[in-house]
Amino acid sequence: MNFQDAARAYFRKALGVSTGSYAELATRYWKGKLDGTITEGPSEISSDNISDATTVGKSLIKASDAAAARTAIGAADAATVADLVSRVQALESAEG
Repeated sequence: MNFQDAARAYFRKALGVSTGSYAELATRYWKGKLDGTITEGPSEISSDNISDATTVGKSLIKASDAAAARTAIGAADAATVADLVSRVQALESAEG
């Protein structure tokens, strides 16, 4: 199952409908999320069901918070970046 098929199945389940294009279903779903008429979605669609997702992409989908998402994509946290910038600036100042 590719991403659009998985998303379409998710949207159909959340909306309680059996047909609809990806664009139509996505629009209806997100409008419902924004106006509060849809509070939850189905839970049986998982990243493991998406055949065209990479391992990193699946890990990102499963991330429980921002720190886990950064870990999934191999990104540093803000404190690490700030520390690296500070060290580079100190080296540049020392060089004159």
